Amino acid sequence: MRKPDGYTLVEILVVAAVGTAIFGVTIGVLYLLKEAQVAAFERTLSGRTVGRLAEVFRDDVHRAAQIERPAGQAGGADEAVWRLAIPPETVVEYRFSATAVERTESTESAGSSSFRESHRLPAGTAATLEPAESPGSIVTLRIEPAGRQPVLKWRPIVVDAVLGLDRRVGEPAPEEAARLRDGRPGE
Repeated sequence: MRKPDGYTLVEILVVAAVGTAIFGVTIGVLYLLKEAQVAAFERTLSGRTVGRLAEVFRDDVHRAAQIERPAGQAGGADEAVWRLAIPPETVVEYRFSATAVERTESTESAGSSSFRESHRLPAGTAATLEPAESPGSIVTLRIEPAGRQPVLKWRPIVVDAVLGLDRRVGEPAPEEAARLRDGRPGE
């Protein structure tokens, strides 16, 4: 007796079930890969933002003569504000909120100009500032996990900077500064 050409219904159903299972696993893997890509992008972006904040903060503290909290700021306020006075006429203000650190640099001259940038904090973290008592002391910026477990796992980031470091090193004498500014040759 001769076997009929074609496939039986059972064989077709088995192939369809295997194909559906492979398709389902593939969709699940693609979804997990997409989530991993988004998490990696967020982590990279947060790392760059925190790195930029650390760099700018350190430069500002090194140039500053003093750090102060503006009058009327309570110690435990949800939004803390700190001002760095950078001679001769520059003031840099840092506003710490639950989700970002906003930096505003302004000049206190007649034609005052200002520059503002915002540094978004990684999810589930908070930034705090520990001020220095006097020039030559260390100012500390801390970015730490806050409250609940953060979405992205972060180790605390501590940025230490010496208040007025650039003011103590490399400032020419007033006569030398005037000579350099005017472009006169050395004597």
